[in-house]
Amino acid sequence: IVSHEPLFYQKRWSVDAEAGNSWITEADDEDKIVNQKRAEALKRMDGCLFRCHSNWDPAPEIGITAQLIATMELGPTTKSGRFTTLHEVAPITVRDLARKVQQRLNTGAIRVVGDLDREVTQVATLIGGLGQLFNSPEDPAALGAEVIIAGECLAYTLHYAKELGVALIEAG
Repeated sequence: IVSHEPLFYQKRWSVDAEAGNSWITEADDEDKIVNQKRAEALKRMDGCLFRCHSNWDPAPEIGITAQLIATMELGPTTKSGRFTTLHEVAPITVRDLARKVQQRLNTGAIRVVGDLDREVTQVATLIGGLGQLFNSPEDPAALGAEVIIAGECLAYTLHYAKELGVALIEAG
């Protein structure tokens, strides 16, 4: 099995590492019923798992971000942050860029925040699920982004982008 996300649910994702607090009460990884079923299925099929998540996202030329840039025809990266890239494009409205995202990525419905009629030239990418971090729009905004194309986002993240004055297109 080749997967992007982990096969097994991990307890560590619900723990606040700084405070050492668990947000919810949950079973240990090996005691989770879902994990037990998945482990049994993998054993029955005499299978193995190759997970290529964080190494695949930023991989040059062939990674997810590089493919998004190519698919969206964003052109060369003018600036980059740790998990974001910035691109100068021909003037386009947020509305038209959102439609282009829908068409090129065949997403169906997407969420967009910001002024749909705003004309932008500075487009940032934000890798995959980093939109699930409330303040992730800060990095692209600091680079000069006027609009961000991101994967899946939390509602808080969308509000944060809007308050920063940056449009955000959630394509995930």
